[in-house]
Amino acid sequence: MTSKRTIRISTIPSIDEGPNPYLKLFYQGLRPYGIEVVGSCPFTRAWLRENREHVDLIHFHWEWGHPHLRFLEFAVLLPLFVGKLIMAKRLGYRIVWTLHDFFPPHRQHKVLQYLKHLSLAHLSDGVFVNFRQALNDVHRWFLKKEGLYHVPHGNYRHWYTNTISKEEARRALGLPAGAFIYLAFGAIRPNRGIEMAVEAFQGLTSPNAKDACMLIVGPNYWGRERRKKAAELSIKRQIGLYTNIRRVAELVRDDEVQYYFNASDVIVLPNRYIYTSGSALLALTFARPIIAPRMGNLIELVNDER
Repeated sequence: MTSKRTIRISTIPSIDEGPNPYLKLFYQGLRPYGIEVVGSCPFTRAWLRENREHVDLIHFHWEWGHPHLRFLEFAVLLPLFVGKLIMAKRLGYRIVWTLHDFFPPHRQHKVLQYLKHLSLAHLSDGVFVNFRQALNDVHRWFLKKEGLYHVPHGNYRHWYTNTISKEEARRALGLPAGAFIYLAFGAIRPNRGIEMAVEAFQGLTSPNAKDACMLIVGPNYWGRERRKKAAELSIKRQIGLYTNIRRVAELVRDDEVQYYFNASDVIVLPNRYIYTSGSALLALTFARPIIAPRMGNLIELVNDER
């Protein structure tokens, strides 16, 4: 066992997975309290047996494994996953789950996903949620009464550079100085609803108008390559002749994120469904107003009185 001053955590997924610095910042904030991340957990039976003396706690975050499996494959792997959770508990590991979303963005096999999350909720020593309403949701949908904790999603203030003015950002991006600029920033997924934002923008302005501009910025994470290409083609077709809608499909480097946010007047988050929006926290980090649906943590983050 570890000393009382140190808790050794293994994470799922790795804190280095993907471009979102949330996990790095989360554990940096815990380090002064004696929390040490000792690596990521592949969550195999062999790993659980071999690392009992080196890891105290396994921390699950967003969707791990099974996202693109066929129904029968998922159905076969689900009891194996639950069996490994039970094994981890018997070996003495503590298990914590941060509920970022009830279902993954692709919303496949919702019954199996629900059963998977139900098992994890009841086998976890603690469930963290990012907004207060989620406490009620976990209690209602997973029938979990104890071990629920509200841990607000942090901002990104110490990660992204924020030194340039709106004028400088627009010059660097080649954007009109006097236009009102809408920014939809983040990975393109089935739940993002980008087509709704494009349709709304096109209803406000004409194809060659100079007084308004929309930026759609972020890589395509729609799924398999065929689906990515189809999604990008759909966006391109919808944009059509609107020269004041710009699609930037690549991943933006951390030091260039400030250009897009500082150049914009408002951030658009046209999600069809969302539970915890990191993009909203990123927008607020850059002190930008948000247009978003009333769902998930957006209800608590965005309100008209602010």
